[in-house]
Order: sequence, then structure tokens, then C-alpha cells
Amino acid sequence: MGIHRCLHLRSFINSLPNSPKIGKPTALTNIKRLNYARSSSTKFFEALGWDIYNQKGVAPEYSDVIIEDSLEIEGATKAPDYAFKIGRERKFYVEAKKTGRPP
Repeated sequence: MGIHRCLHLRSFINSLPNSPKIGKPTALTNIKRLNYARSSSTKFFEALGWDIYNQKGVAPEYSDVIIEDSLEIEGATKAPDYAFKIGRERKFYVEAKKTGRPP
């Protein structure tokens, strides 16, 4: 892991205590929490070196990540938030969950 990536990861980790103070749960605050979770997940994987938004401009079938991929599990269609690939092969999926209520 290069020094730049280490510094990027450290910066991400240092930003974690700054989670938003959202207040009591409502439909709107649940959306805010989910958006915060997705944003945090994106920043985390970018800090690890994944090209989340295909900034390298490679052909879509070779991009590192598919956002909201579609897959079938036991006859039901699922859409995980992220599918991570190496080459054309999907290696793992990540589903971002909303954060708990801040103290």
C-alpha cells in the first residue's frame, strides 16, 4: 500500500467521529442515515484504492465496481449497493446500511 493510499485511509478514519447529529428517527432522517452510510462506504473503498466511479475510464465490463448491481438469489432479484470486480469477475458485494441513531 503506497504512502498516498495510507494517508487517504488515515484521513477517512479520522473523519469517522464526525458522524452527523441527525435527531430522532423519521422517514427523512432514515434517508439521511442511509445516504451517510453509502457516502462513508464509498469513501472507505476509495481510500483502499477501488475506482468506485470508473474515473480511469475503462470499458464498463472491466470497471472495478458496479453500483446497485442486479443479481438473482433463490429466484428473487437483489440489488446490492456495490459489486466489486477484478477484471470481469465479481468478487464480493457490499450492502450499505443506515447508521444507528447518534448518541
